[in-house]
Amino acid sequence: MQDASRGGAQLAVQASPQGQTDARETLCVAIASGGRESLLRTLDSIAAQRLERALTLKIAVADDSTDGATTARVNAWLQREGANAPPVATCRVGARNIAIARNACLDLAGDATYLAFIDDDEWAAPDWLERMVRALDAFNADAVVGPVFPHYPADTPAWLVAANPMHVPWGKRGRVLTTGRTSNVLMRYDGFRRAGLTFDERLGRTGGEDTAYFYAAHCAGLKLVATDDAKVFERVPAARLQRGYLKTRMLRAGQTYAQLMLSPQMATQTGGSGQASQGHGGDDHRGHGHRGLDHGRLGRSTMWTAWRLVRFGDALGKCALAYALSGLLRPLDRGRALRMRMRAWLNRGKVRHFIGAPLPEMYGGG
Repeated sequence: MQDASRGGAQLAVQASPQGQTDARETLCVAIASGGRESLLRTLDSIAAQRLERALTLKIAVADDSTDGATTARVNAWLQREGANAPPVATCRVGARNIAIARNACLDLAGDATYLAFIDDDEWAAPDWLERMVRALDAFNADAVVGPVFPHYPADTPAWLVAANPMHVPWGKRGRVLTTGRTSNVLMRYDGFRRAGLTFDERLGRTGGEDTAYFYAAHCAGLKLVATDDAKVFERVPAARLQRGYLKTRMLRAGQTYAQLMLSPQMATQTGGSGQASQGHGGDDHRGHGHRGLDHGRLGRSTMWTAWRLVRFGDALGKCALAYALSGLLRPLDRGRALRMRMRAWLNRGKVRHFIGAPLPEMYGGG
């Protein structure tokens, strides 16, 4: 038993009895779980992984349920699997904050060579991890993000299945990314450890903490790529197909995107000016005897304001256009109309960032 402190919570860490590993490189699969029954299928799919190289597979589970349901399910699964189960380390969090739970997973991963994340309502194809490792090697990447294919309820209308509202395409194999997500990802963990990256616990109930985490990795110089052949699947409950959920999800995604990608640092990278350029030699005249206006700082401020106005206008225009096209498409193709409406919500989320609206909550705290 080991105690670790994260986010103000005490984490009791306990490894399964078969938790001894050998000297080979370790691949840790991490799951932050609120105790859903689907966790058992997730664990089954990890245990069924076919790795062609000499890697020691282990599992890390952060129990973010308030009643210990996750730990109970893991223990039941270990008892059922016996010696066939990979080593498992669990910890109790109970914060109902997904970022704190994912940070607990980082603690559990320890000195693992590779760290993967998968959600507790997902399951992986048997060659998932092997294909992810191959992609890391093929593109000399620090992290690879794979696809998640939704499985909708049997009674979902055909037009809604065709719209596929829960699928997020990340691009073809090898596409370079500036951010990622934790529902299907594999990292060379040493680079992330050295960069000191953690999930932002302020985003633990709104969501977007994984987007911020991987964007920070990108800014730290780590290489992120996509792959399209390492498949993970998710069961989508009917409640997530409701208009209210889809709208909140897209608003939050757009707002998080604006906070990160339309930051002063990104403005600097794309030819604007912002806070990231401060501190460069010659721009700040303080300490050199100048008592008048700091013209360099004033110029940067003006450029940054102009940049924000341009991006605000762009988001507002795209939002209005997408709303209009959605209305035109609805009588012709409900699926395409929904996808266009989701695009409108995404850009509306960007607008929310510019007007200072709070992030909508995706995860409850109860």
